[in-house]
Amino acid sequence: MNRRREPLSTDKYYLVPELARCWGLSARILREAFAKDPDVIKWSNNGTGRRAYVMLRIPLVAAQRFYRTRTGREWNPRAA
Repeated sequence: MNRRREPLSTDKYYLVPELARCWGLSARILREAFAKDPDVIKWSNNGTGRRAYVMLRIPLVAAQRFYRTRTGREWNPRAA
């Protein structure tokens, strides 16, 4: 079932380091994987300092979709 569901404002959102710890992956790999995901919220400082920073907020539906496509299993964050 590949139906896409829009994230809701009440959905849980994750930071890249949270998912990296939970899944045992590097934050760099996850940043690259989620950088172009349309469901991910990207917050930026627009390069106002020495360098531009972008913080990714990953909704539960995007995290579950990523995990399912990589492992073939469902991810239950409460069990993790």
